[in-house]
Amino acid sequence: MRRSDGSPLASSTAPPPEPDAGTLLVSLTDADGDFVGYAVDVLSVSLQRRDGGTVEVLPGSTRVDFAQLTELSDLLSVATLAPGEIVGGKIRLDYGNAEVFVEVNGQVVSASVVGANGAPLGVTELDIDLAAREHLVVTRGRAALLALDFDLAASHDVDIARSP
Repeated sequence: MRRSDGSPLASSTAPPPEPDAGTLLVSLTDADGDFVGYAVDVLSVSLQRRDGGTVEVLPGSTRVDFAQLTELSDLLSVATLAPGEIVGGKIRLDYGNAEVFVEVNGQVVSASVVGANGAPLGVTELDIDLAAREHLVVTRGRAALLALDFDLAASHDVDIARSP
């Protein structure tokens, strides 16, 4: 995967840890589902600390095709953070230029993503919920992994009777 400017999504090496900081790796994956392609722009990933502070861990927007992440996980970001406990967060997706494709009767066709009201989705913010026992602890000099696992099949209804 590549960022919207064509650069690689993440470098192959993590930044050197700062003496009083930890490293956070953020990855994305998706469960297998109804989509042949599902490319949207990820605008931001902000995490909420236990003390109420927030930290942005995505240095810039990037285009992600979630349909390609069904059998693997892809590194989205590497960030250096002060130690602390992450209790949740938010991810912002932009559907304005989304490229979504489904298979209908053996043919790959373009699909539109709409909200519950039937209107096309634009910028959408999703909550990252971490149960109390799943809080992420960033410690000094160590790496921690936050794997964001999307399940497009569970969160979307595909209506192949409508066009597009």
